[in-house]
Amino acid sequence: MLLTALRGECGMGDEWTRRMRGLHIDAERRSPAAGVRSGRLALGLLATLLALLAAVGGWTALHSWRGSGAGPAAVGPATAAKPAAGADAAAPVLIATGEIVSDHVVTVTAQVPGPIVGVPVEQGRRVERGQLLAQIDEIDYRLRRDMQAAALRETEAVLEKARYDRDRTAALHAQQQISDAEWVAASTALARAEAQLAAARAALALAEQQLSDCRITAPIAGTVLERHVEVGEFVTPEGGEYRGVKTQVATIADTEHLRVEVDVFEEDISRIRANMQCAIVPDAYRQRRYAGRVLWVDPRGDYSKGAVGVKVRIENPDEFTRIGGGARVEFLE
Repeated sequence: MLLTALRGECGMGDEWTRRMRGLHIDAERRSPAAGVRSGRLALGLLATLLALLAAVGGWTALHSWRGSGAGPAAVGPATAAKPAAGADAAAPVLIATGEIVSDHVVTVTAQVPGPIVGVPVEQGRRVERGQLLAQIDEIDYRLRRDMQAAALRETEAVLEKARYDRDRTAALHAQQQISDAEWVAASTALARAEAQLAAARAALALAEQQLSDCRITAPIAGTVLERHVEVGEFVTPEGGEYRGVKTQVATIADTEHLRVEVDVFEEDISRIRANMQCAIVPDAYRQRRYAGRVLWVDPRGDYSKGAVGVKVRIENPDEFTRIGGGARVEFLE
């Protein structure tokens, strides 16, 4: 109808109609490339639709995985755990990560200067209180001890003679056979000999102590965390007259009294109480669990962290609870 109207308006008649029909392309004369392009367009739209569906599925799975708590725990202050309805009474109310530390860590230092002639312990070895850690060459100290012992015996002999002289002069003075000055001199000599004897005894005690200090022993039972010296090295007490030499011999930690130190956000600290039961899982051995309890809650807060420090006692530590290692603490109801 539109072609008829246009033809009537333009007055072109049958000639115009014939020319317009000449522009028509029969179906069998169309180019095959046009069909291919149409097919490709349809395939492209289908691929785009499938990609969108895959992206939506992946996003949903990711959020489901995060919501299930399967991802790695974040290091930092404790976060509140919200157990699902119907969870048992031992479900954690808070989970935190912290460091395993010992109640007693002692750095053993030398008490006398001298070269090291023996180190019978190795790093990681357990030692008992009083066990030898290192040996300082004691030859000089033994000679000093012997000299002081000889000096003491000499002083004792001098004292014995001074005592005899004083007693003799006292008898003569009572008989008025000697002057007062002679009696006073004898008494003064006795007092001086007694003082010298006390000094000789102190010197001998010091020499014996120095000789004993050549044996550097463990002050506590524990594990050797670090050995600082080797045979042949020279050690000296801290602040001694020797400079540029070592003072530390070994570092020992008590491995029977361990704790985990964690930080808990201030808004969650009300959930924590003294002696609260906990479960402890070392980072290095996640298949192992240890019983624990809240040992101490810091009465102070840390404004810069917005957190409060908490110490958790490990009730049954063993060789898998390594000092300085990380651990996860689950605070239980």
